[in-house]
Amino acid sequence: MLALSSPDRPLGDRVSASGAEPRQTRKLRRTEMFSDAVLAILITLLGLDLRPPVVGPGHLVAGLLEDWPVYLAYTISFVNLAVVWLGNRTSFARLRALDVPLTWANLGVLFCAALVPFATSVVAKFLKEGNESDVRTAIGLYALIGALLMASWLLFDHCIVRNPGLVEEGGLWRFRRERRKALLGVAFFPVGGLLGFVSPWIALTIFLGIPIFYGVTAPRD
Repeated sequence: MLALSSPDRPLGDRVSASGAEPRQTRKLRRTEMFSDAVLAILITLLGLDLRPPVVGPGHLVAGLLEDWPVYLAYTISFVNLAVVWLGNRTSFARLRALDVPLTWANLGVLFCAALVPFATSVVAKFLKEGNESDVRTAIGLYALIGALLMASWLLFDHCIVRNPGLVEEGGLWRFRRERRKALLGVAFFPVGGLLGFVSPWIALTIFLGIPIFYGVTAPRD
């Protein structure tokens, strides 16, 4: 026989007398595992652009050095996706339930994250070719996708803040703070894209600095 708690308690806190895992807990676990799998695949896809250079005998060093844009774009995107994964992981650790808006918001984060390998390939290719107009366009594309990714995180955190019952007791402050930080990302990626018209190095520095900022300021609780 099921021993249910009072109706006003979160579904994630309701357990059966048999000790079966609550339905909301199973839903959280499945969603978290799905998110982990998608982000792991995306990080793996980044490495597909890391190929041995095609060079003649004795020219391997020159060939490796010539591919520096590929390594740089890979590093920036890896750090960005790593921070997304860490943020997703720590967020789910503080949730006790999911609702429909939050589920779709999480899918939105994954959708935007899935665009990062594409933007990475474009930046690497056209930085290597060196055409000024194409480089600016590639930087602008990366800035757009980065801003979309931060906007999706903003929506994710907002869905949690507007429904405090989804969060473990005492954990809402984290999502309020992360929502404010997401606003900075939404602003700074476009700024980086605009500064890319002055110098792609400024833009790439900003693109790398944003996830480093998120990593350094992540909650330590």
